[in-house]
Amino acid sequence: MWIRNSYVAVTVALLGCSSESECLEKKTCTTGSIDAAKPETGEGGAPTEPVASGGRGDVASGGAPSSSKGGSGPGPTATSVGAACDGEGERICNTTGSGSILECVDGEWKRLESCVRGSRCDTSQVRCAPIVPGCERLAAGSSFCRAQTRVTCGPDLVTSEEEECAGRCAGGNCVAASCGDGVPQEEEVCDDGNTDDDDACTSACELPACGDGIVSAGEECDDGNDDNSDGCTSDCVAAECGNGVVEGEEECDDGNDDETDSCLNTCEAVVCGDGLIAGAEECDDANTDDDDACPSTCKNAECGDGFVWAGHETCDDANPANDDECTDRCTAEPVSLALGGDHTCALFQNGALKCWGDNKYGQIGPYPDSAIGDDPADLGKNLPIILTGVTEVAAGARHTCVLKDEAVQCWGDNTSKQLGPGAVGTSRARPGTVELGGSAESICAAGTWSAALMSDGTVKIWGIEDRGNPEGDLAKFPGFANITRLACGSNWICGTDNSNQAICLAPSLTSVENHAEIVDRSAVPSDAAFEQLAVGYHAACVIGDGTAYCCGSNFNGQLVPAEETGLPLVSLGLNKSDPGGIPRIVDAEGGVTCFVLTNGEVRCWGSSYDGVLGQPEITSADPDAGYLGWADGTLGWQLPAIKLGIGARVKSVATSGSHTCALLEDNRVKCWGRNGSGQLGIGDARFAVGDDPGEMDDALPFASIE
Repeated sequence: MWIRNSYVAVTVALLGCSSESECLEKKTCTTGSIDAAKPETGEGGAPTEPVASGGRGDVASGGAPSSSKGGSGPGPTATSVGAACDGEGERICNTTGSGSILECVDGEWKRLESCVRGSRCDTSQVRCAPIVPGCERLAAGSSFCRAQTRVTCGPDLVTSEEEECAGRCAGGNCVAASCGDGVPQEEEVCDDGNTDDDDACTSACELPACGDGIVSAGEECDDGNDDNSDGCTSDCVAAECGNGVVEGEEECDDGNDDETDSCLNTCEAVVCGDGLIAGAEECDDANTDDDDACPSTCKNAECGDGFVWAGHETCDDANPANDDECTDRCTAEPVSLALGGDHTCALFQNGALKCWGDNKYGQIGPYPDSAIGDDPADLGKNLPIILTGVTEVAAGARHTCVLKDEAVQCWGDNTSKQLGPGAVGTSRARPGTVELGGSAESICAAGTWSAALMSDGTVKIWGIEDRGNPEGDLAKFPGFANITRLACGSNWICGTDNSNQAICLAPSLTSVENHAEIVDRSAVPSDAAFEQLAVGYHAACVIGDGTAYCCGSNFNGQLVPAEETGLPLVSLGLNKSDPGGIPRIVDAEGGVTCFVLTNGEVRCWGSSYDGVLGQPEITSADPDAGYLGWADGTLGWQLPAIKLGIGARVKSVATSGSHTCALLEDNRVKCWGRNGSGQLGIGDARFAVGDDPGEMDDALPFASIE
């Protein structure tokens, strides 16, 4: 469809028509462009008379005049001004040059109007109209581009046909869009009309971006991926050691030139265990062992690094706390003590067992020395671990037993078969299993015998060949049943059962064939449960309802203030009203009884020889007395607490009757009493400590066992 040009001139009625349509219908008027410009002139200055076109829209094909009379047929043939015509009032376009309008007047063609420069006669409406902009120098039917619109000039150049190109317009034709044509299309982010990749629009008509595979302005490289292990980083920076990105063959890249860290300036990683000390390494012994002087961190071994340095540390939990299983000195925390005649054992929270003191019978282990602990070089980190995985330890006069994995193992003196039936020889320095025919839950030992509380609540005893059992066979006493707690003394073995009865057997007084006897607890409130149990040489003590009770022989004053009681329990006056607090821990052996009170104090009474009671200010004043617990002022509840140093609070106590040890709340150990074999663990061989003034309190050294 041909579109009228938007620059059509104002229609002028030349012959009094009321409207343009009326003029056209009557052919008595004309329309055209009013222009002040002169019509084109021919040779000699006369107006040219172009060839006319007959009718509306017809184009003349030659220069001969026509004699058409109008109507619906073809218009008159080409003619000139003055030529004859027979259609009065008819108008035609003469398209030669700028064109003009002719009218048939009085039988001849007259020039009605000449079209000014820049206009042409529109044959469809027989009037002068502006030439479509862009068609001025083009032939009819030619096309040109106006932005992305293809414009085709009409037959008279005053009309045109427009086509919006789907792609782009170029050279007067619609062509497909392409990157680089300068026209951004829907699928293109940009199009700057070139294929340069170093400007603001790439040759792919995309905005430059790292990773698009095109090296754009500001990029050193672009390999189209975000792999930092090749030659171009994900930031489009060329691979280079020191840029902070591990690339290519680099093992590391920390972006600095510090040679003391884990990445060298060559971008090679420091490898712990390669035998070369580099970077931040303090050592490198070419292995990944964690128990030597250079663990797998290649830092010098030290307490707190989390690795147990063999021969130097017994534990390392990587924290400075002292209230867990490992101290801030990297030694395991002791949790219980067992004292033999002249040797001492400590069980640590990690299950390790250490013993020191007399070793003539191998009671502290397979070591050539007859005593360990009388020389500082024996102690501390040099004190060896005998066993691991131990859950309980007990010590007799010259033998030691442990509970490990519900089995009992014993070593040391075996002259009374205290190492168990079948144990050969008079002594054994290495642990051997006692065949009990079942699982043990607890053990005890004293003097020359040992006992085990079995999982079925029964008790088995061995090592009493001089007490009616010449072969040392296991003795199972009918009176021991449903036992829940077990304790051994030199001459008594006692237990408490699930009905809160105390049952004691004294093989030194009766035959092993006899039944054990029930202790008379009539002095104990019926609802008081036994919470602690200890057995000494001829006496047994319990704690029930916060009160201390004992029974047995009082030869050494260990049952203060009672005299010999036999089996009835009597109160010792240590109870809730005591200034030191409620008794909570009891231990007894030989002729000594000790209680720990809730305020952390410890008090002992009985035989005072060799400083075992730790009261030199009292015992040294009357060395012939030899006992505490008989005279006024020496009674158990009247005795002052044993002085162990400023701030020392006792967690538990153990005594052999000849030396005593206290486990303090800070998990350190202090011992006093006889020391001829180094059993106090203080690194000297003084015969006794605690029998002379000035040896206790802060002057008493800690046992060096960690």
